[in-house]
This record gives sequence, structure tokens and C-alpha cells, in this order.
Amino acid sequence: MDDSTQRTSRSISGKSKLLGLIVVLGVVTAWAIWMPAYPEKRSLPTEISSSSPTETSSSANSGVKEPEKELELPQEPVTPDQLTKEQIDAIVLGTWHSQYYGERHLIVREDRTATIYYQANMMARMFVGSHLRIEYSWRYDPEKQQVIFTITGGGPESGLEYVKKTWGDDLRQTVESICVSDMYLADLDGKTKHHWSRLTEVPEKVMAVFE
Repeated sequence: MDDSTQRTSRSISGKSKLLGLIVVLGVVTAWAIWMPAYPEKRSLPTEISSSSPTETSSSANSGVKEPEKELELPQEPVTPDQLTKEQIDAIVLGTWHSQYYGERHLIVREDRTATIYYQANMMARMFVGSHLRIEYSWRYDPEKQQVIFTITGGGPESGLEYVKKTWGDDLRQTVESICVSDMYLADLDGKTKHHWSRLTEVPEKVMAVFE
């Protein structure tokens, strides 16, 4: 091979190497530009929590009692079938007044106890005396729509015994209609009606009679 041919071969080989280097540099540059557009690949978790962030927060604060939702109570009398047991239980609580052969004041408590302070009129005094205090436990039966008062104590004893003999230890009355300010109850005979009006408290002059 003469000198001219060798020089031509070396020239072609040099150009090929240069072209190859340019191609490699181009690929490296393109890879460097392209890669930052994609986030670093992370391994997926092996378990997925079934609780949402809200549930997790609730679990963390499980020791804190959530406030109970306030019940909507009717301002005008409605029949008991329009209310839940919880609503009626809430309405019954408090202090009430009624006229029935004299003056009656009723206190119904959240612990399921109740007290009636009864000041008899002239006719009733012949049977129970001038005044009578009756202690009750109470509950509401939603199936029969009745308030049930069970005698647990009271006095004077003579008047209390007359009430037990006449009406028994359990006094059941049907709720005809009820709201936050009024209760309309009826004895099981359906004839004797009782209208109770809400008070803020039993008057002091009434309580003084029973001291």
C-alpha cells in the first residue's frame, strides 16, 4: 500500500472516531436534559391504610368526647308519633305545673327520678291530707306512647298508701301531644286529661310547705 492510500485510510478512520464521539456526547446530553423531567422512582408501600386522614385524626383524639348534637324540639304541641324517644325524653325533663283537685308541681330529672308536690283542694284532702309528696322513677314507652311513673317513696304515709291502693304503684298516662312548653297527658280510661305547663322552678312558697 502506498503512502497516499495509507493517509486516506487514516483520515477516514479519524473521521469515524470523531463522528462516534459526537454521537455519544449527544446521547449523554439528551439523557441529562430528559431525566430531570421525571421524579425519582420510589418503592410503593406494601400496605394501604384503610383510614382516611379524618379518621386518623379522630383516632388520635379518641380520648376527647365529641359534643352531642342538639335535638330539635317542637315549640308547638305535636303527637308523639312525630317525635323520637330521645326527643320526648328531652322534653319531659324539667319542672311542670298542673291543676288536678288542687295544685301539682312536678320535677322530672335526667337520672330517671321525679317528684310531685301535691297541694290538695278541699275534696281531695279527705283522702290524702292537705299535701303529699310522691317520689317516682320514670320512663317513656314509645310503643304504647305512654309515660310510666313508678312510686318509690314519699309522704305522709297515709296519703301515699291511698294513692297506691287507688292507682297502684305504676301510674301510666298516654301522651296525646307534647312540646317544650306543654304536655297533654291522659289516663288510660281516655277520659281524664292532664295539662302540664312548664315552669322554670317550683315556687319557694310551695317548697316551704313540704319542708
